[in-house]
Amino acid sequence: MTDRNFDYSNYFQFNYNFDRGENQINLDFHSHRLYEIFLVLEGECRYHVESDKYCLSKGDLLLIDSMEKHKFEEIENTSCYRLTLFFTPKYIAHFTSAYTDLLSCFKNRSEEKWRILHLTERELKDFMHIVNQSIEKFHSSVFGDDVISLTHFIKALIYINRLYYNVSSPTIIYSEKCKKIKDYIDTHLLEELTIQKISKAVNIPVSTVCKIFKRETNNSIYSYITGMRVLHARSLMTEGRSATESCYLSGFKNYSNFYKRFKSVLGVSPKEYRSASF
Repeated sequence: MTDRNFDYSNYFQFNYNFDRGENQINLDFHSHRLYEIFLVLEGECRYHVESDKYCLSKGDLLLIDSMEKHKFEEIENTSCYRLTLFFTPKYIAHFTSAYTDLLSCFKNRSEEKWRILHLTERELKDFMHIVNQSIEKFHSSVFGDDVISLTHFIKALIYINRLYYNVSSPTIIYSEKCKKIKDYIDTHLLEELTIQKISKAVNIPVSTVCKIFKRETNNSIYSYITGMRVLHARSLMTEGRSATESCYLSGFKNYSNFYKRFKSVLGVSPKEYRSASF
């Protein structure tokens, strides 16, 4: 593994690593305040982001928003050579214009435009050429090369955004039954939800509902519901609502449970998150 991190004028943080996965390390779910770009260069792996599970191969590129829970997973007896890039969104935002938002591919998500891209051989070669130019200058101590490194990194973000708006659908692997369960929860997230209610709505026995969901998402239904409610509360807080308001508008019945789950999912308290956002 190769990695390096630096702080550019106390604003720009850029970290990269190339990893062949020789040690077969699978990290648990985690989140951070950086934006992350994950690219498979060779081999295959699985990757979990929130409740979604992806099976990735060469050329697949994932865009991970700040504070999204994610987890890399090795496939047994299969190697995976990958590149991971992390950066601080607040600093990159300074380089956006009225016509070009460099963070657009991370922020403007919908069912049609999601978090995965597949790069062709040519696109992979072109993208890595830009990234390697950034990394080469990043290691230099010559005057001005740190700025050139940043310039190439911005070019890489422009390249990704151009590809992003030509992409249609993600490669998420769920069975029809699991998709049915997940769709019902997502649609009724802010309502009162119980396993029995979900089971009845999707016409699948209670025990089967729990087993299917846990097997395919790596999450219990309870954990998924409260986790998604936390993310909904986070969005409300980002829009300016108070932590207490966001708690009850997101389906939680009491603030104590909300506080514990928020800190468990995002690693900070609601108050700390809101203070950092404004």
